[in-house]
Amino acid sequence: MSLQGGFRILRRDGAEVRLLMFHHAGGSAASYHQLASRLPPWCEPCLFELPGRGVRSGEPFAPDYASAAGPAVAAVVSTADRPTVLFGHSLGALLAHTVACDVPEPARKMIRSVVFSACPPPGWVARRARHPSGPFLLWPAEALDAELRRRGGCPKEVFEHPDLLRYARTVLSQDMHLVDTYRAPSGELAGGDHRLWLARDDLSLPPGTPQGWTDDLGVAPGTRWFGGGHFYLDTHRSEVAAALANLAEQARSFQRADHQESSNVSCAGPFDVTESEMLAIAAEAWRAVLGVTDVSAADDFFALGGTSILATKAVVLVQRRVSRRIRLRTLLEYPRLADFAAAVIQEK
Repeated sequence: MSLQGGFRILRRDGAEVRLLMFHHAGGSAASYHQLASRLPPWCEPCLFELPGRGVRSGEPFAPDYASAAGPAVAAVVSTADRPTVLFGHSLGALLAHTVACDVPEPARKMIRSVVFSACPPPGWVARRARHPSGPFLLWPAEALDAELRRRGGCPKEVFEHPDLLRYARTVLSQDMHLVDTYRAPSGELAGGDHRLWLARDDLSLPPGTPQGWTDDLGVAPGTRWFGGGHFYLDTHRSEVAAALANLAEQARSFQRADHQESSNVSCAGPFDVTESEMLAIAAEAWRAVLGVTDVSAADDFFALGGTSILATKAVVLVQRRVSRRIRLRTLLEYPRLADFAAAVIQEK
């Protein structure tokens, strides 16, 4: 393990993809260790640590959200040196969103997917931010204890040990202050694949959270529902790890597709397939390779169980029908059926 710009990097020799993970309020990089251990060896987990805890316990807490987000963006600039997936849970989702909006090139180009987990829409958070002058003003000890109990994820032993409880209160209060000083970023979101992961029993989220994220992003993210509550990452760790590995595999496929396409020349010639015809052709190919009977225009290839290998097979089937080279990257970048069909037509 090494520390780089706020990231604990769990080094894996020859890793082709990096997964950058931002922790929840009151948490630390250690919150992700068990989940990270389940990722494939070619995916290198990079666990961001906010100051004031863990390996950064000697540093002062960030005084406000902007002071926490700025270094996070800078850390990603130096860390996203290969295909990258961003993942943030709760407060970490706000940080991942800010990073994806503010990160400059060339790191921006490396971000393939962004996952926002268990977090209200950014606009909703920004409208409710009260911008106090310091922590503990809006969150007295009783409120912090109630928040720790309400969301779960805090071992019961913490409430039985005064020193542990005092520490947990301090970290959570500082992090809730970041939320209370949050301002939504205005930059364009990086990454062509945006995901929203929610838990069915998470009572911390406001009604209409999926639509709120759609409004804020300007496009509907691929939404996935898990069982459990706010900390479904712990109760459904195997399922979450598999889903993250799938996104990492997509990111790896982007890189391979780039290398393949750089040595291939696109087929020339007439291309008179309409968008509706392409939609039907693509749907037929998806049904064939995914083994499903019903595919709608709004369906996401990977949400239906697709992998990079199946994506390659689907693209080959479509190519045979239209007698035209289609980039694998197109399906990786536009995994929803309607978007894929439209993108293929635009390539002509």
